[in-house]
Amino acid sequence: MPSSGTKPRLFVVEDELVVARDIQIQLNGLGYDTVGHTDRAEEAILRVGELRPDLVLMDVQLAGTMDGIAAAQAIRDQFSIPVVFLTAFSNQETLERAKLTEPFGYVLKPFSERELQTVVEMALYKHKSETKLRTSEERFRQLAENIDEVFWISDPANTHVLYVSPAYEKVWGRTCESIYKNPREWFQAIHPEDREQVQKWTTQKLENVSTTVTYRIIRPDNSIRWISDRAFVLRNASGQAYRIVGTASDITETKNLEEHARKSQRMEAFGLMAGGVAHDFNNMMTIVIGYSDIWLSKLPANAPVRQALLSMKNAGERAANLTKQLLAFSRQTILALKVLDLNEVVNNSNTILTSLIGENNQLVLMRHPSLPKIKADPGQVEQILINLAINACDAMPTGGRFVIQTGIESIDQEFAKTHSELKPGTHVVLSVSDTGFGMSPETLEHIFEPFFTTKDVGKGTGLGLAVVHGVMAQSGGAVTVVSTVGVGTTFKLYFPIYKDITSSEVQAEDLALHSGHETILIVEDEISLLTMTSDVLQTFGYHVLTAHNGEEALKLLENNNAAIHLMLTDVVMPGKNGRELADAVKPNWPELKIIFMSGYTEDAVMRYGINHEIVAFIQKPFSPFALLKKIRSELDAK
Repeated sequence: MPSSGTKPRLFVVEDELVVARDIQIQLNGLGYDTVGHTDRAEEAILRVGELRPDLVLMDVQLAGTMDGIAAAQAIRDQFSIPVVFLTAFSNQETLERAKLTEPFGYVLKPFSERELQTVVEMALYKHKSETKLRTSEERFRQLAENIDEVFWISDPANTHVLYVSPAYEKVWGRTCESIYKNPREWFQAIHPEDREQVQKWTTQKLENVSTTVTYRIIRPDNSIRWISDRAFVLRNASGQAYRIVGTASDITETKNLEEHARKSQRMEAFGLMAGGVAHDFNNMMTIVIGYSDIWLSKLPANAPVRQALLSMKNAGERAANLTKQLLAFSRQTILALKVLDLNEVVNNSNTILTSLIGENNQLVLMRHPSLPKIKADPGQVEQILINLAINACDAMPTGGRFVIQTGIESIDQEFAKTHSELKPGTHVVLSVSDTGFGMSPETLEHIFEPFFTTKDVGKGTGLGLAVVHGVMAQSGGAVTVVSTVGVGTTFKLYFPIYKDITSSEVQAEDLALHSGHETILIVEDEISLLTMTSDVLQTFGYHVLTAHNGEEALKLLENNNAAIHLMLTDVVMPGKNGRELADAVKPNWPELKIIFMSGYTEDAVMRYGINHEIVAFIQKPFSPFALLKKIRSELDAK
């Protein structure tokens, strides 16, 4: 369309030259700009394509193989330029054919200048309006189809869904077509506990300009999502509602974060209260136990009151033990932190755990072969295992499996968001599982709260899992739990990997000295360790390729066009071991530097033909600093 202030540009197609010139003169006199004319349909299509006028005045009867109606159809399809028919024919067949081209007007010959002006102005106005509408609709479509919120339009009675954006399929897990066929589908997906309030909102929203409601929906896969739905009422000039439009947002992640924050605050309040009570209670029990010991030391063995004093001392010691648990939950106990191997703690606990779970239950230990070190109180870790074993036994009265497994897991940003105690990165994990009764979602909400217990009165203090939570938090770790009724429960304890004093004192600029840009191939069959090592090297600038075994490594070397500068390979792997891989690599890639790594002892590694004094070698577990330093030294070596 012409911009504001410019004359509309018109093209005339007329088989009578005299008539065509007359029309041009009339149009110019009316303030239009006639950019040309022709008497042939084929030429009209070509010239319209070149000139791109704002409007074409098209005679129906033209010279050549095409008439004006066919030419108008071609112009409409190819250029979307409006056409007004000029014709002396008014028979029904011609009229029906012309209608199919969706013309913007008709001028029947003979016509006056006033008639010509009226039709042209109406056609130009109609085309301008439709262009604006199409632009507006396209902008709306792009907006609606590319936002995460669900945009919807319904009639005031909510009996028909007039429009719903594609985000509905992502959030509700149902197709847009399904809600068009069944407008009640969105309500049927609402959680039964929330339907009453949504029903009230549905009836009340016509009374206000805009209203908002929050509710849960159940997707076809039975997952639950939280929705914030806002509706706006559109009214006509008389004030009657004729449309309701709205946006529905998936706020599940926000709800989960809010709930986690509330739970953390509640636990923190419990901890402060428990810690305060424990300290005062501990002082009083110290007096009770102390005086009991003093009088017991003074009284003769046959004194009648001696048994009463012994009972009092025993009660005081039991109360003191509860105090220790309260302090552990409130993170105020004194931990004897040591650098340790979690596998050793599990091994040392084997005997006591076997006796605790009894003959009906099977104890299964699954230890990761090369765990990084952690820093924790071994006595408290053993106490955690004991507490979890006692709970597992209670959940498996007729027998079951009690599984303790150590491993390594990488925590990403998404997981860390919902577990504020955890930081993204690699952790040592102690997983404790049973095949017992399992717990309901309602019970899981409270299991780490002090004094909460599902056991009968007198059979539990409700402090066991609270202690687990407190000790893990004080150790810089975290505990998570997954449980299914009738299947069992799994606790996971995440410990930060210990960084020795050498690596912890290294400044950022020192680490930067060991960064690089070279390409390194890592060959490691342990996926979690492969991922961790790759992350470290990429963080400090290296380009990394990864392979899970020797065969994959050889294929990468053969298919990679760019140079690979160094290969970091595990010694003990399925298929080709590290030594065999190195032997296969050297003939074709003699310049490739190789570093071997292993968590096995020196004697075991030597059996694979790896001599530490001859080849480059790094012992697992290694710190990121030690790895970077080793790689840099090999790459820089002549």
